[in-house]
Amino acid sequence: MNIDRAKFASLAATWRLSPREFEVLLAIIDGCAADHALAVRLGVALPTARLHVRNLLLKTGFRSKLELLAFLIRHLSNPTDVPEKNPHFH
Repeated sequence: MNIDRAKFASLAATWRLSPREFEVLLAIIDGCAADHALAVRLGVALPTARLHVRNLLLKTGFRSKLELLAFLIRHLSNPTDVPEKNPHFH
């Protein structure tokens, strides 16, 4: 996902994320939403990855990674990523 980096940095600062939570958030944005994929990417055990996700969700106030990701897509997506019309419908 191509995001507006200025808005992203501002949001991360508002949430007061630790460097690791910021890394987890970036991984989720990059498509590593499954706990196992996060653990591999971060080089940690699965329970540790889940702990980082839990802390991230607590700080951001979201109930799930999906809810967090949906928020980020709505609020941080670069408008050039969204086509004016769906090419499959005329």
